[in-house]
Order: sequence, then C-alpha cells, then structure tokens
Amino acid sequence: MIGTLPQHPKLGPTGLDAQVPTEVADLQRESRKFAREVMRPVAAELDKMSADDVVRPGSPLHDFLAEVKRTGLADLGALVQLPPEEQALMMPVLMEELGWGDAGLATLSIVRDVAKFTAFRLNSAELIERVGDGLGCFIGSQPDRGSDAIDHLGLETYPGMRPTVGNLTVRREGADYVVQGQSSQWISGAPVASCGILQAACDFGEGFYDPEGRLNYIGLMVPLDEPGVSKSPPLSKIGQRSLPQGAIYFDSVRVPAEFVVAEGIDAHRDLATNLALAKTIVATAFVGVGRAAFDYAFAYTHERSQGGVPLIRHQSVRARIFQMWNRLEASRALVRRAVAYHYGPYGPSAIGSITAKVHATEASFALSQEAMRLFGANGLTPEYPVEKLLRDSQSSLIEDGENTILGINVAAMLARPDLADV
Repeated sequence: MIGTLPQHPKLGPTGLDAQVPTEVADLQRESRKFAREVMRPVAAELDKMSADDVVRPGSPLHDFLAEVKRTGLADLGALVQLPPEEQALMMPVLMEELGWGDAGLATLSIVRDVAKFTAFRLNSAELIERVGDGLGCFIGSQPDRGSDAIDHLGLETYPGMRPTVGNLTVRREGADYVVQGQSSQWISGAPVASCGILQAACDFGEGFYDPEGRLNYIGLMVPLDEPGVSKSPPLSKIGQRSLPQGAIYFDSVRVPAEFVVAEGIDAHRDLATNLALAKTIVATAFVGVGRAAFDYAFAYTHERSQGGVPLIRHQSVRARIFQMWNRLEASRALVRRAVAYHYGPYGPSAIGSITAKVHATEASFALSQEAMRLFGANGLTPEYPVEKLLRDSQSSLIEDGENTILGINVAAMLARPDLADV
C-alpha cells in the first residue's frame, strides 16, 4: 500500500534556509524590500549615465546615499558593535540582499562607512568625531602596486627581489606623517568620499623595509579635504557603473599622529583584516547577484514559450535550471561558512575570505552567462536585466584582486600557515 506522498520542501527566502532568529528574518525582509524598491530602479538609471553624471549634484546616486543613511541598513559602525556571532549572521544576509538589488550600490553602501567602521573598531573618540557622517573609502591599491598590494607580505615576490614600495608612500616627519603619491584609479567611492583609510609603505626614519626585507606599513585616517589632496575624474567602465571609482592624489599631505590607525606589524595585521572583510563583502554581494540571475532566468523560462509550451516544460531547460540552482546553493553555503569563520575565534582569515570571493564571483559570472543564454537574443539587449548582471559579474572577477592571483596567494598561505593571517 502506498502511503502519503512527501510534501515538497518549504524553501526559505534564500533557498535551503534553516530557521533563523527573528531579527535576522526582519533584516532580510527589510533589505530585500529596499533592494527591490530603491536599489534596482536607481541602479538601472545610473547604468545609463556617464561616470561624470553619476557623481554630479542632483544625481540619483546622492538620493540613494541619503536613503541608505536614513534606513540605517548598512551601518557598519552599528554592526561592529554587535557580538561577533550576531555579525556572522547579519552580514551575509544583508549583503546578499543588497547584491541582489545591485552589486555596485551594495559595495558603495558598505564602503561609505569604512572610515566610521575603523573608528568604532578602534574605539577612538577622536577619530569617531573626525569622521562624523562623512563618506569613507579604502585606499590600498596603487598604479604600480595592484596585485602586490594584496600580497602585502611579499609571499609571491620574485626570488632575489624585494616587495616594491610603490609611488604612494608615507614618511614620518616629527610628530606628523606626510603622504605623497597617488592611489590607483579603482578606489571605490573615492569621487564622493570625504575621508579615507590609507594603508601604504611608511618610512619611520630608517627606510621603507624592516631588517627582514619586509615593507614597513602604516594605516592612516586621511581627511580628503586637507591641503594637497585632489581627485581624478570618475572612471568609466563596463560594469558596476553605479559604483563611482577614481584616483586620489596626495601632494605632501600632512597628517597628525593622532590619525594613525596602525603601524608596523600591527598595520600588516590591520591590512589583512581589512582585505578579509572586503573580500567577504564582495563574496556575499555576488551570491546575491548570482541569485538575481537565477531568479530572472527561472521566471523567464516560465513566461517564454517555444515549441508550443513554456520553456520550463522542456527537459533540457529544467536540467539547466537545476545546475544553476545547484551552483547558487553551493556558492551561498561556502560563503556563509567562510563568514562564520571570519567572525569566529580563529578569524579573520585571508584564506577563507579569498576562497569565498573567488568561488562566489566565478559562480555569479557563470550564472549570469547561463541566464543570458536562457533568455536567448533577448538577453543581449538592455531591455532585459541579465546583460547588466553579466557586465557586473565580469567586473567582479578582477574586483578586489584578480581571481587567479588571489588563488596563487591562497596557495602560498596554505604552504606558510604561520604567515597566512599576519
């Protein structure tokens, strides 16, 4: 006798969700509504604008930033004050939903608070007061130190060579620090930022290298309204056009010692922490982008008919939909595992955050490609959203470190676990 057939599983808001605390479910609901009703319309508008117009007064970008501030959804200063276990639950949920809305705006929503986040993390009343409600950015890469900036320990330095100092440097002069040079063109949020967290090689009085040949590093809070600071025009690019990026120039900019975030080996550790956080943010956001690609493809295959029936009725299409689902769930699971480790007793972990970033962005790009193919010729036009997702995902393979180089760095860290998270 055949018993009662099992019911279909009840899926959560992001697939195979276990029961989550009420506050996490509330955050997910609020951030998804924000992503759908605010982010997607603004992102679609910004995507059609020139890079210069995106940052001009009156641009929808400024209305968006005001709305982010009003809602408090992406308040890193508040997030860092939560217990680590709560941060581990909140961060991936929030960033996936924001990434589902738009990758560029998701990144900007977090980057805007990076200076405030650092001030609160250091529990520095002076820095908290100086940052105020200003928009922040993270200044780490340089024109001649792209991948080298990520490999700050010099694990991949060519045999017989020392890590390059780069053109953006800091020198201690008396009680102050003097910043000279320029960042890369890819500083997220730079065109609209009023304050930056700068991490670069520093000469404390005995050169840029320590006795072991490792670069001396410093972390500085740098107000971007100081004399000697200027900016490039915003960069024009194929993807994440809603995220303004550009270079920042420093002409003998003098910063007081009170604005030092970290120096020496502590600066290396601080940089490792910031890089791990940044890659965790990118990873979780692009799980959301991959989910958007899946959602659009799933809906379209039910709406579009070929051969007399909706596409989803064709077995080959169902097989492709499953492969997308499979890839998405695997990506989310790996990323949330890495986030849990990041906020756990052994974190933050460069190995975990890089692995999550590489996997999530590669999965997002593959999901966007498959979504475009399921849309057929319609997927090639801006009338449908998947071509934008593909452009945004393409950018993510290089964003915050090109994936191949990042993988090489992880392999070096696995070989030298004593240095992995210095």
